[in-house]
Amino acid sequence: MGASLGIGSRMTVQVTVQVTVVHARRRVAVVWLASATVALAALFPMSDASRACAQQTLAVRQVSGEYCKIPLPAEQRVAVGDRVRFAADGEEVIFGTVTAVAADYFVARFASRQLKVGDAVAIRGRTSSKSAEGVVETTENPEQPARKTRQELLAEKQAELEASRQARWEAALAKTGVKPWAVPTEAQHAETTAKHRELMKQVGQTYQGMQLYETEQFLFFSNIPANQVGPYVLQLDKMYELLMKMYQIPADQPVWLGKCLVVAFVSQQQFAHFEQTFMNSAPAAKTYGRCHQNSNGSVVVGCYRGENPHDFGHMLVHETSHGFLHRYRTSQRLPAWVNEGLADYVGQVVVPTSRQVALQQRARLQVVARTRSLEGALNEVTMAQSPDYGIYSWAVTFLIKLDDAKFKEFIDLLKAGVSYPESLQQSYGATPEQFISSLGATIGIPNLRP
Repeated sequence: MGASLGIGSRMTVQVTVQVTVVHARRRVAVVWLASATVALAALFPMSDASRACAQQTLAVRQVSGEYCKIPLPAEQRVAVGDRVRFAADGEEVIFGTVTAVAADYFVARFASRQLKVGDAVAIRGRTSSKSAEGVVETTENPEQPARKTRQELLAEKQAELEASRQARWEAALAKTGVKPWAVPTEAQHAETTAKHRELMKQVGQTYQGMQLYETEQFLFFSNIPANQVGPYVLQLDKMYELLMKMYQIPADQPVWLGKCLVVAFVSQQQFAHFEQTFMNSAPAAKTYGRCHQNSNGSVVVGCYRGENPHDFGHMLVHETSHGFLHRYRTSQRLPAWVNEGLADYVGQVVVPTSRQVALQQRARLQVVARTRSLEGALNEVTMAQSPDYGIYSWAVTFLIKLDDAKFKEFIDLLKAGVSYPESLQQSYGATPEQFISSLGATIGIPNLRP
């Protein structure tokens, strides 16, 4: 391959390549072996001399962001919206989308990789925007492998991303020394379930009207009237399905050790007595429910119904999601704002009829708008404070909506024992200060103080 570099904005690298394309309408294969010049500058017009050169050589001349100006071979037809496959320097296959077509060149946008001056590119094939099946069209050449569908290429890309994230997860574990949960044996599942049933037996002997409602993942033991229980059990199952999807956990890999036990009472007095007698816990007067996350992996939730069935459903999902997160990957605890914010987010998604989260956010954000500061609410070591729950759910919702795949990696890294700032940097590419600034911009405070 010969090369000649000019001075200033006109740079060319001469290469010889084989271009294989398919006629956009007649689907007639044309093979053209020649030299052409590619000018990667969407904003620079081509002179007559450049056009003549463009018909002889193919090379990267300039780069203007993601846009490339590429001369057409004599017999090539290209339409706006076509997807073009390029092999760059023999390293990888990248895609460009045609955004404009002129008499002797077309403009393509490459979002997956920014080309640079000196890259040699070879057009390997193109996909017409009119193709119903989305298969890259090429000439039939027995020496070339079959082209893959868009779905297959997307699946491969997703697999590569997951492999990269898994590698970072394993590297984080090696660095921090945090140990993942061991896969429970059938005997361990059975042992935990037996202990839960023994506890239910004792509770049933203490409080009247207790009845078991069992699903695939939950033991719901309650004296709430039977005609009121159905929606709550359904919400628990929905919460489990939501988090399994969020964390991309295969359906055949159960999260709980045994099943999650939920003990729900009608009255606050019964709940408080249960916590003191059976769980060695003394809940505060305003405590609605409590999730007990044991070091062996078992989870028990105690709670009472209260007067608002929508808020009870939200609390039930909130507390139980804490248990799910305890069982996810490792027993590592998360920063309070992430733990409580995520629980409120899940509760709001599963029980949208509850107004609790919306009211908390409105009240707290009014204060933030006035003080222009979060007053340390999103610090890594800050203990959860009830007035700040609105900030917690606001921040978590922002991260999830920004990119749910990156949020999963963020949680994975935290569960591997990586610090909050480093987890945020690795997953979102941002510092806590940048995150908070972006968060503040959503309510018109771009310079929000941490």
